[in-house]
Amino acid sequence: MNIAENLKKARKNKGLTQLAVAEKIGAGKTTYLQWEQGTNPPPADKLALLAQVLGVSVHDLLFGEKEELDGSLRDLFRRFAELPEEIKPQTTMMLRSLLFSVENAAKAA
Repeated sequence: MNIAENLKKARKNKGLTQLAVAEKIGAGKTTYLQWEQGTNPPPADKLALLAQVLGVSVHDLLFGEKEELDGSLRDLFRRFAELPEEIKPQTTMMLRSLLFSVENAAKAA
């Protein structure tokens, strides 16, 4: 995604109108609309303010959000992080082996 698409997505996720965002950052609605349509990119001095208003990072505006993990995967990563350090290498090896087996079974099917 490009910055225009990222702006639009972040604004909609935040439940804001184009006018509301424009007012919060001190820009005109037409100017903001051009940024969101990709006609003109926002100036560098507005990126941090846009990110703050939209509740995202400047990186997310420029490059897009990192893909969100669904709740069950997030829970698995949290549980893994809470394991004792001494068993994490063995657990990692077991998970890799399991994934390898599943991937090979899927290819064979």
